[in-house]
Amino acid sequence: MTLKTLKRSALAALVLGGAIAAPAQAAFIISEASVDGAWFNPAQSGRGALLDYIPTGGANGVLFTALYTFDTTGQPVWLTLPAPVVEGQFSLTNVPVQRTTGGAFGTQSPTVPSTQIGTATITFNSCDDLRISLTLSTAGLPNLPANQPVELQFSRGGLGGAQCVYTQPFTACPTGTVAVTNQPRTCRLSGNVTSNVRLPNSATYLIDGKVQIGAPLQQNQAPTATGTLTIEPGTLLRGAGGALDFLVVNPGSRIFAEGTVDAPIVFAGPTETSGSWGGVVLAGLATNNNASVAGGTAAFEADPTLVWGGNNDNDSSGVMRYVQIRNAGAVVSANVELNSLTLGSVGAGTVLEYIQVHNGLDDGFEFFGGTVNAKYLVVTQGNDDGLDFDVGGYRGNIQYAYVQAGSNADTADGSCVESDNNAQSLNATPRARPRVANLTCVGNAAAPNFRRQLRIRRGSAGEYFNLVVAQQPSGECLTVFDTATFDQITANALTIQGSSLLGCATNFAGSDAANTTLVTNWFNNGTGNNTGALTGNIGGRIPTVGGALDGSAVAPPTGGVFDRVPYRGAFGPAPFRDWTLRWTFPSSVRP
Repeated sequence: MTLKTLKRSALAALVLGGAIAAPAQAAFIISEASVDGAWFNPAQSGRGALLDYIPTGGANGVLFTALYTFDTTGQPVWLTLPAPVVEGQFSLTNVPVQRTTGGAFGTQSPTVPSTQIGTATITFNSCDDLRISLTLSTAGLPNLPANQPVELQFSRGGLGGAQCVYTQPFTACPTGTVAVTNQPRTCRLSGNVTSNVRLPNSATYLIDGKVQIGAPLQQNQAPTATGTLTIEPGTLLRGAGGALDFLVVNPGSRIFAEGTVDAPIVFAGPTETSGSWGGVVLAGLATNNNASVAGGTAAFEADPTLVWGGNNDNDSSGVMRYVQIRNAGAVVSANVELNSLTLGSVGAGTVLEYIQVHNGLDDGFEFFGGTVNAKYLVVTQGNDDGLDFDVGGYRGNIQYAYVQAGSNADTADGSCVESDNNAQSLNATPRARPRVANLTCVGNAAAPNFRRQLRIRRGSAGEYFNLVVAQQPSGECLTVFDTATFDQITANALTIQGSSLLGCATNFAGSDAANTTLVTNWFNNGTGNNTGALTGNIGGRIPTVGGALDGSAVAPPTGGVFDRVPYRGAFGPAPFRDWTLRWTFPSSVRP
């Protein structure tokens, strides 16, 4: 039995037997990276605390704190403080203080004998500032009087946690935000931001209503007032709970949301309910085939006051790296919803890497034109499409993307990938031509599934390399519609190579039997494509060593963003790394 396993069993008994800590929703996300290890007081030798955070699923966990000191006779005194934790807590109150007795090395007991002798408050101010206030209800511990608060302060000797990003304590809400009454360390972000605003990770931020970075773009005009939003690693931003809360980065403005693998930036709803807030909209100045004039602008279908487009395909909307977007996609009107991450005419100067959308009400990533490139994208528990290339003519490059069907997947219309050019003008230019490499789409045999996995239609071109579709118990794995789309196949502007459809109830479909045959022949004639069974080829989302997905990839185009890897799909078999580890929402990515 490992020490971690031993602590898990001990914690279960301690937490069940103790009081529940009341949550205080605010900054400092308690995690293994931010708190685990030894804390001490350099000015008082012999006093310290050992901390271990154990995730229990989702955003929740248990913080195990062990305090140690010595009594007046030199004998050690140990107290344990187990506390349930919810995301964003910086202070845990009413934590039970347990004095543990009995037990010995070399024995395993079903329970850990302990007695609650008081309560405590545990507060984190930074990576190097931990405060614990003890109030003991039982006398008899030397140097720890009954019914009198004992204040303890611990640090890490100025070193902090090696992976902890919370280096500055909270002092006040930053410029551009206002303090939220009766919510400690919580700041409200609202209205239009036309300056440079930085959000330190010492506070939690409420997105209140439609928050816009920069002034909205006017039809066929250049940007006027712009702004920049910078968000520190480990920052938590939540929808405020209003009728429609969402964040917009207007054309000409930028966002710099750069988390780390151990401290992602989290955008979440006020609850873990799908659609409990709107999501994030990035809008840029790249070309769009839905504009009224060449190089002009187009309006967002869900909010016509939001306008994007222009003639700068290398435009930058900033950087988003190591980011979670959860519970987004609020309903705007009948059949019109916001997406988790909406990308309107976003240019190739923008950086999108390591982004997860989870539990969204509508699409995960929806691209309305533009040329932005992206790597390491994750969609889990989404309701509609995972990657949606909608009207506008998207022409960017995507590598390493994973879309996982969940229990709320749309069985009528949802897809892993849906690619359109322009529904009103199938041959509009610039034509949609996404280039996607190393994508894995995984269905779910135990729950409702996407209607289909890959749907290409409405005149879309595209280049797809090393795709894996695994487990589609109902519906089709690949469908192609519209004469304008088949024309792209004939012109060699729509291709699929090195790709595998595994475990599909139906491999191919078209608008009728003849078109289904065309789709079948097109795929089967593509370089290195195959259909087959799951067994022996893939386990969950990871290819089997030596199976059909291992060592059989085709080479994607050179001179762009694509890496050349030997495997098909988003993940390779061992020893290739699982790039979803640590930064994604805990327990959301299936093995």
